[in-house]
Amino acid sequence: MHELTLAIDLVDRATEILKQEGATEATSLSITIGKLSGVDRSCFEFAFPEAAKGTKLEKAHLIITETDDHTFQFHSLEVTNV
Repeated sequence: MHELTLAIDLVDRATEILKQEGATEATSLSITIGKLSGVDRSCFEFAFPEAAKGTKLEKAHLIITETDDHTFQFHSLEVTNV
């Protein structure tokens, strides 16, 4: 299941952004998954919480936009600074 690998990579990248910004946690994370990307949306939705366990993204709401192309893209990260 390569969706888990993608989810782990996304969490790692988002965690690095959180560190750079001095944020305490993420509230939401927005991505695009293209229907032709080879990424199964339901598998990714299952994998993301597993990848995020124990991280500052554990409580983040995953927002997925679907397109009809080959896109798999990280768009935005909403954070909390406390």
